Amino acid sequence: YLSQFVEEPEYIPLELAPNSVLAGIRPPVIITEDYIIVRAKQILLFERNTGKFIKGVGKEGRGPDEYYFLANENFYNEESKEFYAFDFSMSHLYIYNLEGKMMRSIKFPTLPDPTSLTGLYSARYEGYLDSVTFACWVPNHSQTENKKLVLYTNDSIIRVFPNYLKWGDGVDKVTRVRVSYYTHFFRWDNKLYFKEMFNDTLFTVTKDELIPRLVFDGGKYGFPYELQGASLDSYEITFKYFLIGDIDENSRHLFFQLIYDKKMYTGYYDKWSKATYICEYSGETKKAALIDDINDFLPVTPTNFTKNNEMVAFFNAKDIKKWIDSNPEKAEAFGKKFPWLYTIDEMSNPVIFIGKCKD
Repeated sequence: YLSQFVEEPEYIPLELAPNSVLAGIRPPVIITEDYIIVRAKQILLFERNTGKFIKGVGKEGRGPDEYYFLANENFYNEESKEFYAFDFSMSHLYIYNLEGKMMRSIKFPTLPDPTSLTGLYSARYEGYLDSVTFACWVPNHSQTENKKLVLYTNDSIIRVFPNYLKWGDGVDKVTRVRVSYYTHFFRWDNKLYFKEMFNDTLFTVTKDELIPRLVFDGGKYGFPYELQGASLDSYEITFKYFLIGDIDENSRHLFFQLIYDKKMYTGYYDKWSKATYICEYSGETKKAALIDDINDFLPVTPTNFTKNNEMVAFFNAKDIKKWIDSNPEKAEAFGKKFPWLYTIDEMSNPVIFIGKCKD
């Protein structure tokens, strides 16, 4: 139940403006003391307390100082207040401040790669250790790749962590499946963490070593490393095996998504009691998430936590409208407490949930 984790939840509808249309998508969201920062095709800033649209930051394009597309979930550095994007050639990491000014660019280093026509693999960006040190995972497309993770700064490799897991004979190049991109990076307590889909271990990334931290023991449902190159479709993968993704953390709990039997479950690990729990799957909402026993609203799937120990979640307007139509009595009671509910239609912008976590 939601009340086990948070108190005083807020629901903040994001203002719909000509330059802030977010209907139908589920972008990463960062909550700071002043802003709600949304990654869409452009960085969008909204007021933290009201959801009022402030502005778009930077410009997508191929011109000078424009970015081709934004980085992944780790698109924003809360310490330096900068966000990360790629140039059109995919050879540089562009770094912008929240005014949209490009502060600097980092050239991606290259590594030997026998599967590439050029014989080189260009590192990318997937997470940061600090404002000048970045991380890139190396996929094992050759079946015999000896590199797992690369740390680098501007055009310079700092460290290469080796890959000890090999499979296949290295002759047949992998072109049939790209399930390996379930690899996940996330940050908490000013540290970077990393987990591959084919490895049950969650690692802490430092400049000197990968430190094993926690193990997701899937038993017979764990995804076998040797199947990385098998001709599997997404149905078979999500039906037969446990896939772990979207890991997020606060001072007491580590939340994650467990995909199995084509269903997505919300799970969490209690770091104090050292117990793991999986939410039950609800046929009514077709979700396995935290039941809102505080306001009797939609189930809550945590997406991340703020530095102020707040749980963040994301509701699409389409899901809210469907809930309103299916639960008129609940909607009437909820609407009296939160009048913004009456303004929602299927084309509205998402609503952000922020709940203060209990100690």
